Amino acid sequence: MDEKNKILLENALKHFEIHASQRIQVLNFCIVIESLFVTGLLAILSSNLNRLIGIFVSLSISFFSVCFYFMDYRMKHIIKSSEYVLQKIEQSLNIEIEKCVFSFIEYNMANLSKKPINAPSWSRILRLIYGFFFFLGIVGCVIFVVLYICNL
Repeated sequence: MDEKNKILLENALKHFEIHASQRIQVLNFCIVIESLFVTGLLAILSSNLNRLIGIFVSLSISFFSVCFYFMDYRMKHIIKSSEYVLQKIEQSLNIEIEKCVFSFIEYNMANLSKKPINAPSWSRILRLIYGFFFFLGIVGCVIFVVLYICNL
């Protein structure tokens, strides 16, 4: 491997590792933050605190889930860009595809897409998690608005 490809490989691997790790960290942080908000929401619901606080916390849950979704969306595309560069470097080495990690993954995914797959992708699972918290925040907001209007 020439020096130019070696530098490109190291750079692409570094970016891939950093952003793949960040993606997991953002998910972990999201689950912790959103769980704390939900716990606060349940505490507000079971107490006599002002229902406006519950509306604010519910809106915060939805707001942060949207923020986490967009951060994940950006990191997903950065990771995909790194994977693309790594695939091109692997292809330039003229090695059979079975020995190239990123090219082989792409090759398998292309072949698997022709067959029905029941397993959701990582991105779809994350969208479900962020969507769940968004929906939970909206439902909480509606509940607290109704409670506020009814003076309960």
